[in-house]
Amino acid sequence: MTHLAEATAERLQQSAFSVIADREIFRAMVRVYEAGETKYLRGNEPTLSMLESTKAALSAENIISRDRDYGRFWRLNIVPDNDVAEIVTHVDPAIYVSHLSAMVIYNLTTRRPKPLYLTKASGAAWKEIQEKVQEAEFYPKYETQPLSNVHHPKRVRGRLLETLTTKKYGDHLTTRNSRQRVATIGQTFLDMVEKPSLCGGMTHVLEVYEEYAETHLSEIVRTVEQSGSQIAKVRAGYILEEYISLSHETVSGWTQFAQRGSSRVLDPEKPFEPQFSERWMMSINV
Repeated sequence: MTHLAEATAERLQQSAFSVIADREIFRAMVRVYEAGETKYLRGNEPTLSMLESTKAALSAENIISRDRDYGRFWRLNIVPDNDVAEIVTHVDPAIYVSHLSAMVIYNLTTRRPKPLYLTKASGAAWKEIQEKVQEAEFYPKYETQPLSNVHHPKRVRGRLLETLTTKKYGDHLTTRNSRQRVATIGQTFLDMVEKPSLCGGMTHVLEVYEEYAETHLSEIVRTVEQSGSQIAKVRAGYILEEYISLSHETVSGWTQFAQRGSSRVLDPEKPFEPQFSERWMMSINV
């Protein structure tokens, strides 16, 4: 290989991401030039033709090969393969682990779902993420291709992906012990009342709230309050205040969103039942 290809491979190995895009190879080349420690570099900066020749060299040495699940990306063969959640959230900046899979990460459940549950941004939320990533992480001067929306296969490394695509993109963070992107603890509790079917069902949601809601009460209240969802406030309010008897001034204020004569239900996946909460004006159909 050329000196540039060897130095680029070393940079990529240091990143320890097993699945990479063309732009990451090019950014590694840029860093090699910026470091100024590699001999026989042509010019003051890499070019797109150098990118093609470097990819060819890395491929010929089997340092990279086309990824079997993401054909537009490369598998960096000199590092161990990442966990599925790390791979998915690395290749797509607009997706994060959520629902029952997030509950597993936060030790809120002993269930181990076969699918990996994910939330992916769409519409205006996707465009906003695209702009932020372009501004914060990319080299505009050297960018080889625009950041495009990633289309995911049904399975990655044999694991099924269960993806909720939404315009309401929730709060998330990157975990310390790995580099996967995951819903915050407050967002996870909000997801439980908005999509209980993706969180083990409403009966399981009630069990989790009963055991863990008091510990995470401030995060839950803050996230639900900021969500702008009236039905989420009513459902969470009923569970926190009436079902598990937790008192909170903000939660008490959510009763203003209860609607007399409404057909609201605690579990959106089940039909209306006559058992009713007068305070929250909602069918307790669990």
